[in-house]
Amino acid sequence: MQDNSHISALDQHSIIRSSDIDDAREEISQKISPHNIELASHADLLDVNFSGVHLGGIALLHAYYGCSIKAKPEHSEYFYTHTMLQGNSEIQHGKNQCDTIAGDTVVLSPSVPYNMHLHEKCDRIVIRVDPNQVKSHLSKLLCSEVNDNLVFDLKVENANTWWNTINYVLSQIQNEPRVLQSRDVQQAYAQLVISNLLQLHNHNYVEQLNAPTPDLINTKVKAAIDYVQSRVKKNTSLAQLASHCNVSARTLQRSFVKHIGMTPTAYVRDAKLQAIHHALENIQDNENGSIKRVLLDHNVVDFSRFGQYYRQKYGCTPKQTLEKNRRTLIKLN
Repeated sequence: MQDNSHISALDQHSIIRSSDIDDAREEISQKISPHNIELASHADLLDVNFSGVHLGGIALLHAYYGCSIKAKPEHSEYFYTHTMLQGNSEIQHGKNQCDTIAGDTVVLSPSVPYNMHLHEKCDRIVIRVDPNQVKSHLSKLLCSEVNDNLVFDLKVENANTWWNTINYVLSQIQNEPRVLQSRDVQQAYAQLVISNLLQLHNHNYVEQLNAPTPDLINTKVKAAIDYVQSRVKKNTSLAQLASHCNVSARTLQRSFVKHIGMTPTAYVRDAKLQAIHHALENIQDNENGSIKRVLLDHNVVDFSRFGQYYRQKYGCTPKQTLEKNRRTLIKLN
């Protein structure tokens, strides 16, 4: 049986409370994501109650409708996990369909269209996960760029393991409120959740993750990657990387191209781009000069050239990323 004793850590942070379906639909679209929501029965039971917190690259939500509803996202930008606490539902995810009861968990991938039928008194914990962080974490695990869409199996086989991780994070929030005040701590817990998602659940990259990588050169590449990630705010040269890994610059260059399909210099630049992109997505203030502050914090001084690389990778400018973040970030009291 699930230990639900720490869910109150989310209930202290109300996001939506409404008994009107039109108001609820509008608020959910603004604060969570745009959804088409229809009443399926007993409108008098409608009691929309969403609460939760934003934690690094994830959002933890306690979601309840009361009455039976049918929901379909207008578009999905995030990975979502739904863990059933009470009640039952039917989930259609692309060509796959499953019924859920209390204790079950499903993973919904943003590249796959889905819809849900949630029955009366269906109570859930929903985790919203930033796909850029998932992709970045997976790339580090694979030591190579992830180009294809990451798609999870719909139903989680070992839901207890997943729930134990989520419940642990909730317990930390409940017992130590300062967790929500430290970005570094938040990011650590977000990485724990993302790591669990990638390494303990089935998806289309599982075979690559489980493939053995015993050769020495790959070990050197991993050491270089760890070094770059540990100092992503600093500028790292090829010579520094080669010296750290105790190999020649030429050998390291060939190894990177062989194993991750890019040069060490390109990887360093890409790691910095990802770090800055994440920082811009998580800025909490509206202070002028936020972009410049983030760039300087990551030792970027050639703003024009960096902007070109940023647009090539993300298809938008840093300013557009910042504006999107301010429109879509879950705002909690």
